[in-house]
Amino acid sequence: MPPRIARLFRFVVGVFALIGVVVVLTVATTATTVWGHRLSGPIIEPTSTVLIVLTGAGPIDGMLSESSYWRCIYAIRAWRTGSFQRILLSGEQSAVMKRLLVSEGVPSDRVDLEDKARSTRESALLTAAMLSGQSGPPPVLMTSDYHMFRARRCFEKVGLAVAPRPIPDAIKRSAEWYNRPTILAIEIVEVSKIVGYRLRGWI
Repeated sequence: MPPRIARLFRFVVGVFALIGVVVVLTVATTATTVWGHRLSGPIIEPTSTVLIVLTGAGPIDGMLSESSYWRCIYAIRAWRTGSFQRILLSGEQSAVMKRLLVSEGVPSDRVDLEDKARSTRESALLTAAMLSGQSGPPPVLMTSDYHMFRARRCFEKVGLAVAPRPIPDAIKRSAEWYNRPTILAIEIVEVSKIVGYRLRGWI
């Protein structure tokens, strides 16, 4: 085998070996759960008059992504406590999410939509504009655990103070070993977005 091909072969084998080690360690440990807690902060349930719920990526064939579905479920549970007067959905999947909320008993006229945002920063800017001039306690911000670190800081950067209410999304899914590689990928992407947002001065 020519030396150049041999070096390339060893490099490829080394890369796959490293990937294999990372996957094995991810599956065999609670690393994704630990990172989920680091990104979420405390899992607490503050209340206010307004609950802001961030959506995930755009729907596929009108169906919610897994994270958006769980955000809906936790938003419905929060509404049923009677602690909120309105729910504001922000992001691409807001219309689809509203249908689920309404089907579970949340009054349609109590759910406001912001459906123009295509990023967390846009959600912060557009939501802040919608709530501009409103008095009362800070609104509660609900999103997935792994997303809360960046989301909360985005809202605060545009001047809207929020009370974080993360849902145990990655943390809960990491309980099953076969979900951990997927959760690791989600958390790596999120950390890269945090770095990008910080470099742009958005958080």
